[in-house]
Amino acid sequence: MRTKFFIFIFTGIIFAGGLLLCSNIKTKEIQFEPRQEFSNEIKISKTFKVKPGYKLIVESDIADVSILSHQNDEVDVNFYASGSSKYLKDLKVDFEEGEGTLTIKVKRKREFKFFNFLSEWGIEKAELKILTPQNINAEVKTAGGDAHCEGLKGEISISCAGGDIKLKNHTGSARLSSAGGDIIANDINGELEAKSAGGDIIVRKLSGSIVAKSSGGDVKVELINAMGESEISTAGGDVIISAPSNLNAYVDLNATGGDIEIDFPLKLEKKNHDKLKGWIGDVKTGTKIKASSSGGDIEFRIRKGEI
Repeated sequence: MRTKFFIFIFTGIIFAGGLLLCSNIKTKEIQFEPRQEFSNEIKISKTFKVKPGYKLIVESDIADVSILSHQNDEVDVNFYASGSSKYLKDLKVDFEEGEGTLTIKVKRKREFKFFNFLSEWGIEKAELKILTPQNINAEVKTAGGDAHCEGLKGEISISCAGGDIKLKNHTGSARLSSAGGDIIANDINGELEAKSAGGDIIVRKLSGSIVAKSSGGDVKVELINAMGESEISTAGGDVIISAPSNLNAYVDLNATGGDIEIDFPLKLEKKNHDKLKGWIGDVKTGTKIKASSSGGDIEFRIRKGEI
């Protein structure tokens, strides 16, 4: 009996405390103290003399990177960042000139820890813009931003851990890789490799060959002049290919779990609802195009306009 009495008293105390707390919440406005940090900016500008065909290496932890061509024989570098002064102090930009190379690094001063990614909330904007002579080789790696290259001639390698990649008006080989973003390439003349683990791949006006692979998005490729061998695949989307009506190519199409639609007349080797092999145009001439999709459709269209 005494045990029940004490339980009753204890429950009453808890209930009364709850009512008191609720009344305080209703009558007293909850206020959040503003962050006592000042907005600030970082601006860095540098100019470097380089020789044609030099190699540009860019490594960035947080900034968006853009590399554009110009007519000068110098490299103009402009870095801009804005946000909380607390977090801006944690950024550093290093420049290293070597024999035929220029290396630019945008890094955090502190070593990476599990919760350090939260510091990006204190950075409102971070951009690294580079103007360079056209004939270069470039290697770009970003951990937390987008990458954009335009008007270059040479070997290009771009890797983004969490951003989009855009490549435009490029002549030469290019390797593009994104772990969490889209890849868009326009006006490409050469060998192109594009791989995305979680985004779409869109290629317009390609003269050359392509290897395009996406683990979770659509792949769209517009061929102007197909050369060599091309392989296009996706594990979670559709494949759409467009090519000129005078295309000469051997095609090998496989749509597991989807359908295949093709505009071109074919000299068939094999055909069913999800597999197709045969020749477009002249037999045993031209290029080879292989496309596969797991869970999506494959469309092979006569080019009429941009995809």
